Amino acid sequence: MSTDSSPPRATTRDIAERLGLSRTTVCIVLRGEAEKRHISPVTARRVLDAARELNYVPNSWARNLQKQKRTPTKSRKQKQKRTPIYRRG
Repeated sequence: MSTDSSPPRATTRDIAERLGLSRTTVCIVLRGEAEKRHISPVTARRVLDAARELNYVPNSWARNLQKQKRTPTKSRKQKQKRTPIYRRG
């Protein structure tokens, strides 16, 4: 039986809590989209530094799961059958 004495892996939540940022901001920076999404270079640097300090390693299993292409489902509207309303005479 092997014992794993390594510390638990840091998550995006850990980084966000440490910096007082949202997980969304942290994820955007870690994906390399900070400039495109108008996140300041100072914030991006803080996120990257914290990720390095906490030994953040992306979870490849979760990333692959997220990137899987989903089969688009088409919803078809069914025509409503209208029954004529007859006026009683």
